[in-house]
Order: sequence, then C-alpha cells, then structure tokens
Amino acid sequence: MTLFQDDELAVCNLAVSSAEVSGFVEDKSKRGREFLFIVDVLWSDGRSCCIRRSYQDFLEFRKKLIERNKKLTDLPKLPDSTVIQMLKWDKTSIAEERESQLHLFVKKLIDDRQFAIGFEFL
Repeated sequence: MTLFQDDELAVCNLAVSSAEVSGFVEDKSKRGREFLFIVDVLWSDGRSCCIRRSYQDFLEFRKKLIERNKKLTDLPKLPDSTVIQMLKWDKTSIAEERESQLHLFVKKLIDDRQFAIGFEFL
C-alpha cells in the first residue's frame, strides 16, 4: 500500500538528505480524533516536502523495515499505542511524548544509512 503518491515528487534516483519531525496537528477522521505528525523532508535534489502521518503509520513502517531486514537491531523502538493510552488520558500530552520519540526514530533513520527508507511511507 502506498501512503503517498504525487507526480511532482517522483523518487527515481533520489535520496532523503534530511528529515525532521516538526510538530503535530489534530485530525478528526473516520477513526475519530487522532494526531498526525508532521515530517519535513529534504530530498537530494534540493526539493522539499511536508508529510503528515499518524503514529500508527510509523508503527507499521517500523514493522515493515524490520520484516525486510531482520538485522535492524538498532532501530529505535516505538511504544505500542495502547500502552501509552492506558497510562495517560491527556491526548495532547501523549502526542507530545510521541513527537519526541518519533523525532529520535526519524533522526536514526537519516543518520544511519544502513536503514533503507521505503518511499512508500512518503
């Protein structure tokens, strides 16, 4: 499943130069109230884009990376949604904690080139 498709962002022979989680926004969708985390991406050709993904999207992306390469032992863990929600009722506070965790996760992906970022996430 491709999570992002846009003709303007063809990814042939491109690499992600940098990416950073820069915040989150509340989204009221069919699944109810959730937060989408904003990732600013800079491509090797100088173009940039902003993507928004749910925490669940990041969990699924991490799972796919590990399934593709079992040697990814240094990939930062992301706590399961249900564990955090049981501990805290303040949804904004949860989103702030997740933003911090996702920032470290994305930084590790970019800094350590052994992790091949799947473009289907973008």
